[in-house]
Amino acid sequence: MDFKFSPKVQELRERLLAFMDAHVYPNEALFAQQVNAGDRWEPAEILDELKALALGCLRVLRGEETVKTYPQTVEGGPASCNEVEEE
Repeated sequence: MDFKFSPKVQELRERLLAFMDAHVYPNEALFAQQVNAGDRWEPAEILDELKALALGCLRVLRGEETVKTYPQTVEGGPASCNEVEEE
């Protein structure tokens, strides 16, 4: 049996890993800081920002939007899905 990823799955996997490298991993310390400083029963602000950015990228991948730029919501992160794809 061949258990290799299909080309489409491989492309999506690479985009996901690029998103994680560009946005999620660099903000782990900020997440911990926000959790420790705030109400532990409320989600950290960074989660809403990352969700919004991820949703925007997902819409582009699905072809639901033709505009591929989004406001920069995370410090130091790319402002568009194109920038994540090109890394």
